Amino acid sequence: TVNALVTTSGKPTITGTSTLAAGDTLTVSLNGTTYTEGDGNLTLVGNDWTLVVPPENTLPEARYNVEARVVDVASNVATDVTSDELIVDSTAPLVADQTLQYAENRNANAILGNVVATDNLTLADFGFRWADDSVNASTEDGYFSIDSSGLVRMNSAATGTSVNDYESGASTDSAYTVVVTDISGLTADASVTLSITDLDETP
Repeated sequence: TVNALVTTSGKPTITGTSTLAAGDTLTVSLNGTTYTEGDGNLTLVGNDWTLVVPPENTLPEARYNVEARVVDVASNVATDVTSDELIVDSTAPLVADQTLQYAENRNANAILGNVVATDNLTLADFGFRWADDSVNASTEDGYFSIDSSGLVRMNSAATGTSVNDYESGASTDSAYTVVVTDISGLTADASVTLSITDLDETP
């Protein structure tokens, strides 16, 4: 087996398990290089193997398939059944300050818009930063929430307030700090303004 790993290092330590009989050979292939148990990079202790990627084979940021293979004395081959077990990612996501406009008189859980962010590999989560520096799915005032794909919704706590009533005379803009997290745990912040717009309510 190969243990899944997400890391910011291009010289990761990868682990897995393998049961070898007398005369069996263990190899691990990664990014075009095959390592053999006992070569100074790939070691086996009991049933646990460890591969330390050497500096000369430093990996660029990407997803990688790690293939562990055992060949016995009769040339029978067994390989691990998983794929894309390794992710190397040292680049934080990108998100810019932005404004999402929504019409007043929305129902609870109504989608107001989508926070736009990008990453060189995979975005993992979105959240609102609170005054205590924690990151949460809802704004600290409880009015809005955001999911892991960046969709912003109105919470039930907001439906009867000024953030859902343009004619209330209150400020039409609510600004929050949104934190975007990628698959390796790197983050980026941006100010997201939720701006209410007027609906013609003439009977």
